Amino acid sequence: MGKLDIHRMTLGDLATNCYLVVDPDDKRAVIIDPAAPSTELTRACDTHSIEYILLTHAHADHIGGVASIQQQTGSPVCLHQDDLELYADPVANLSQFTGAEVALPGIDRILADDDEIRLGESVLRVRHTPGHTPGSIILVTTDVAFTGDTLFAGSIGRTDLPGGSHAQMLTSLDTKVKNLAPGTVIYPGHGPETDIEREIRTNPFLQ
Repeated sequence: MGKLDIHRMTLGDLATNCYLVVDPDDKRAVIIDPAAPSTELTRACDTHSIEYILLTHAHADHIGGVASIQQQTGSPVCLHQDDLELYADPVANLSQFTGAEVALPGIDRILADDDEIRLGESVLRVRHTPGHTPGSIILVTTDVAFTGDTLFAGSIGRTDLPGGSHAQMLTSLDTKVKNLAPGTVIYPGHGPETDIEREIRTNPFLQ
């Protein structure tokens, strides 16, 4: 299994991390959380074959660029089944509140826990991590996890927004995050990257 090339773009008013994840052998790629329309993102998609647009959850600051990238690439949009209502509701997904309300394309692939997203010789495995939203997910390979707004460096995502649950978040952290393989690098939805050992050692929500 080859090592994936990971390119981070920080997009939108809330500085959301969008990731271009590339199989280095054939240059096929996925986009994770296209937060907002962006020249940088458009250029990245022009130079790679985008297999999927993957959404870790359906809040406005993670979906604002979905329509433009889907129109550009024709790539299927993927979201966990439990965030479908959030995706369709501009009040609940906060797009109306943030002023970023856009016409969103339909969801082409509905994700569930333990689904696999294949990218060349690599596999991104879906772990359902409700708490920030009902359908929040993290995407895990052998040595990398894209954690959306489930886990940040030193913190976690808010649980007081529509569909959030602090109790569910703690369960997700305990059962889906703390057992990530040693050495796993964490690429969060906001802020700098970290690693699972550091978070287990220092993040108060993982104690």
